Amino acid sequence: MLGEIRTDFLQIDVARKYFRTVYVEKELSHLSRIILYVGVPAELLSAVVLVIYGSAKTTPLIVGWLDVLVPIALTAGLGPLAVLFSFVLRLSWVAQHNASIAPFTASDEEHQF
Repeated sequence: MLGEIRTDFLQIDVARKYFRTVYVEKELSHLSRIILYVGVPAELLSAVVLVIYGSAKTTPLIVGWLDVLVPIALTAGLGPLAVLFSFVLRLSWVAQHNASIAPFTASDEEHQF
């Protein structure tokens, strides 16, 4: 009876580790999509602002717009980094609370009740 309960607990532990691995893989794939959605527009906006900044010496009307465009481009440029930072914090929190030595196996210390 106790042996069956022990076996059930070990199987539950292996299943928990499997689902954690699936969760991390799903979150990393979601992270790559979000960084792509945020990063490409940020890169395009940065390139446009650099082109406008380069042509500001020839066109005096653009100089006034630079006071607005440069902070917007800087904020948009830091967007992908903020997304990456938030995902790293969340995944590290999950990994810290579910740490194990090897995936899908219970350690020897976990075998002893």
